[in-house]
Amino acid sequence: MRGLLVTVFLGASLYLFVQPAMTGLLGGFSSKPAGENDARVNQAVDVATKEIKGKHSSSTSISVESVETQVVAGTNYKLRLKASDGDSHTRYEAVVYEELPHAGGKFSLTDLKAIDSPEKDSASSGSGASGSKEAATFAVQQISSQSNSLMPFALKEIVKSEESKEGGITLHRLKLKLGHTSMDDQTYDVEVASQDKGFELRKSQPTS
Repeated sequence: MRGLLVTVFLGASLYLFVQPAMTGLLGGFSSKPAGENDARVNQAVDVATKEIKGKHSSSTSISVESVETQVVAGTNYKLRLKASDGDSHTRYEAVVYEELPHAGGKFSLTDLKAIDSPEKDSASSGSGASGSKEAATFAVQQISSQSNSLMPFALKEIVKSEESKEGGITLHRLKLKLGHTSMDDQTYDVEVASQDKGFELRKSQPTS
């Protein structure tokens, strides 16, 4: 009986000692030098660069402006990248997830968004472009929270955007291309209502 009590006591003590240390490993993003030659950061940049060049051309040059890391069940890399095509420049923010070694250690893109785009930020775009992007981001968050997956969906492209007014409500009808680490890209038709108090997802339906 005494041996059992000692074992339980030691087990509890070990848990209390280890648990705070494990919890302390998790947290927010921390900055890393953008020019640092880190093999894992370079792999994350390569994953994001491949996706960005798919939106531009193979001759597009990609430069790294900032790097942040976050320890989760693996590692998230938040990257600020600049894509240059001659005189045209577009900045992107990408999040790349690295699995834990025992899970395979794969790198996968979980989010990619243009921070500024001269082509899309022209006067003809109007204020609706910003509202549609916010509505799309909200829709993706809701779709992710309603799914059974542990990993969130990532907004890859706003394929189509329509906007209409209903009294004091702005209704965004969007066709979104979403990416996920464990499945093929999917396209969703969504309707998001926006007003002063915030957004409301009224419809989300996969089309592919």
